[in-house]
Amino acid sequence: MEHRMPRKHANERRRGQDRPIGMSPHGIVEQRLSWLAIAGLALVLSGCAKTGKKYPPEVWPSQIHLSRIDPITVLPGTTLHIVGEGFVGDSLGHSRLVLKGTFNSDQGKAWDLNVSWPASLVSEEELSVSLAGDGFSRLCPGAPGDFVGTAVVEVASVATGKVHKTEVVPMGFHCRTSLTPAIDSITMTKASVNAKIPVTADNLLLGDDEGTTMVSLQGCFLPRGKGAPCETNGRMIPQRRIPLTVAQPELRRDGSFILPPDLLGLSPGTFTATVQLVDAHGPSQTESTSNTMSWTLSLEPSQLLSIDEQGSSLGGFVKLSGQGFVGQAAEASTTIHLSGQFTSDLDNQSTSVDLILVAGFESGETARYILDEKDSLGKTIDMRKESGLIQGTFTPTFTLGSESVTGDAIQGSFRIQRVKQVVYVNFMQGYIDALETFGLRAADPLIRKRIIEKAKWTYRGLNVEFRQEPPKDYLLYAQVDVTGADPNNLGLMGYDNTPGKDVGNMRLYDCVGGVNAKTQQDGFLGYGGVFVESFFAFSLHPPIALEQHPAADGLFDAIFDPVRPDRGHPARPEEVANLPQAGSATCPANSGDRPMQIACAVFVLGNILGATMAHELGHSLGLADPGGERFHNAGEQPNRLMDAGGKRPFNERAELLGGGPEVFCKENYEYLRTILPVADPVDPVPSRPTCN
Repeated sequence: MEHRMPRKHANERRRGQDRPIGMSPHGIVEQRLSWLAIAGLALVLSGCAKTGKKYPPEVWPSQIHLSRIDPITVLPGTTLHIVGEGFVGDSLGHSRLVLKGTFNSDQGKAWDLNVSWPASLVSEEELSVSLAGDGFSRLCPGAPGDFVGTAVVEVASVATGKVHKTEVVPMGFHCRTSLTPAIDSITMTKASVNAKIPVTADNLLLGDDEGTTMVSLQGCFLPRGKGAPCETNGRMIPQRRIPLTVAQPELRRDGSFILPPDLLGLSPGTFTATVQLVDAHGPSQTESTSNTMSWTLSLEPSQLLSIDEQGSSLGGFVKLSGQGFVGQAAEASTTIHLSGQFTSDLDNQSTSVDLILVAGFESGETARYILDEKDSLGKTIDMRKESGLIQGTFTPTFTLGSESVTGDAIQGSFRIQRVKQVVYVNFMQGYIDALETFGLRAADPLIRKRIIEKAKWTYRGLNVEFRQEPPKDYLLYAQVDVTGADPNNLGLMGYDNTPGKDVGNMRLYDCVGGVNAKTQQDGFLGYGGVFVESFFAFSLHPPIALEQHPAADGLFDAIFDPVRPDRGHPARPEEVANLPQAGSATCPANSGDRPMQIACAVFVLGNILGATMAHELGHSLGLADPGGERFHNAGEQPNRLMDAGGKRPFNERAELLGGGPEVFCKENYEYLRTILPVADPVDPVPSRPTCN
């Protein structure tokens, strides 16, 4: 957060906003403003809320396409999945599915149809429509039967009301009021508890309002070494229904179910079962059953097979591989007795360890031990300061209620790595819609890449890792949301809404984004993240929906006017395929150099968004004054990332005309090195400037 506005009586605001101030439209003129003046400016800029149309209708939106709609067999309550590309969020347009054609019932009657439904955005490549309520009867008025016709997706522009359409696609649906499942085979004959059991089957239900398909099992379990009769040597397993996960939903075919531990227990043996599928339909509450088949399963013992030697750092998972892991359910656990030693990287000294590690359940084949400073290992080793190697004997124990089984011990090792801040950069639909505003939606992957490159460059020399997918190997990780409009309705460019100054980065899991109830309760803004649309405040002629900012700069327009839909021509997919290398020396591009114009727009937008993300993340790590009350550097010097927003002009953020790149000043960097160190002690910036 770049501007932190004052409390009513004292000190700077705990969270802040990125809104540049004091930049002349004709050049860079830094203007010193008191915090009170900044607060007043925020009230003026609250007029940045959307008020009018944005773009001429002939240039918005990018072309949208419809590829297919799944599934083709529909029931009451079915959710239709509309697959295509170029779909937009509600901030730009409202989508609907239109079907035209004829419904022919199995009784020989026919209806001419022209029906439509609002479509919900799933991603830029998928919409969804629910046939709950009267949705099914509108499409299938005399079901069972078939619909034959066409489909088109229409998007009504929020700004202009103009309706944009995909191509018309031939479409047909089989309308059924119910389905009768069919089971072909279960080929797996050996498995441990919590194993995924594949099933070859047809006519399956897909969940939600249409209902679900269940696997019905019953039979006899005989412990290993025992033979019939079941009544005396084993136990009868009464009928049990287990949900089936459908593997090919578009075809309603095949699936799998998880073998629950409490069905057979943990001890090895043989399960001889009768299997049947049950389709439990949603709205009608009716059931239909499949044919039955026999299935014999050899239940194998649970065991630990290997430990990921790479290990992890504080807040991360150490992966354990095996079979028959248990957990999640009440009175079920997998624990590991570790007897061995820890060898520290600091002094190469070894310390004996004899501990019980509690493994988190992921699946029957994978468990995860989280490196937690509050458990027995974390109390033995200071994972914020130490790294090293754990090695020894690992003995698993699997517990289910009163039953407990100890597996074979294995020799293994894993590393405790230096503490690391993993950051998930969450690019939201609002970000994609905002790229439409800039005329750069076709360059989305390139812009994301540049944002991450800019952030990684800024944090080089520190143990910080940026990812574009939610981490599966860390429980504790930070998240920064990148979206379109500022939901605080203040035209902020970035805002850190984390609860309080996390000096020392004790949390590791801050979320700069979404809405934070804690920050709302104390009277501060609740919504955080990086807000792409607000950067149009730098333009001398922003879209009608944004008021011109006092810091507007013609340099911004020189970069983005060539691709803006209302000023130039949006970048097309074929134009972004082989862009030249853009940089400070080549931007702004010459007026006739279209490839370099697009490349410069990508370069600059990635820079300003990446710098803002790095700045807001810096706040969540305890900057800029970790030992004091300030949230920004006190000085007013060029290229200091943690200076207040008004002291960071556009060319500095964009790395243009001699400005930038912005870096952590010396005192900021030294603090970050204490909480996120790397092995190499050399500062990658040889002449890092001081903060004042």
